[in-house]
Amino acid sequence: MRRYDPRVSEELRPRLTLPAGSRVRRHADVRRVFDHGRSAAVGPVVAYVFARDDDAPPRYALVVGKRWGNAVQRNRTRRLLRESFRLTRPELPRGFDVILLPREPLFTALLGDVLPGVRQAVHAAARRFRRDGPGQPRAREGGRRRR
Repeated sequence: MRRYDPRVSEELRPRLTLPAGSRVRRHADVRRVFDHGRSAAVGPVVAYVFARDDDAPPRYALVVGKRWGNAVQRNRTRRLLRESFRLTRPELPRGFDVILLPREPLFTALLGDVLPGVRQAVHAAARRFRRDGPGQPRAREGGRRRR
């Protein structure tokens, strides 16, 4: 097992975190992806994508509602989705904002179960976006009022 060695330069150490700026942070950006993006579902994951005007690496947001269990289970689901995105990020199409949602309970799933679903769902949604362009927002019915 490799151990951390402080003498190894910063460039030679593997980066085990996502870089700053890799998250979709603004509510308006998340709404844009949901309202005008394209989606695809593969295995346990749904991915929504929307193209940005740059060629930067993809950014992500996670949406894990209360229907997916208590706080511990939802956090485990978020960790699995975040790690799947981190590991597949170099292979994902550049210039897209990606929102990942669970399609089934993931708190008992293993990373190997989620990883291919994230990769395939993002690629499929990006293909749809390139082919069909931005979508039209669906009319919202009742429920909670959004800004």
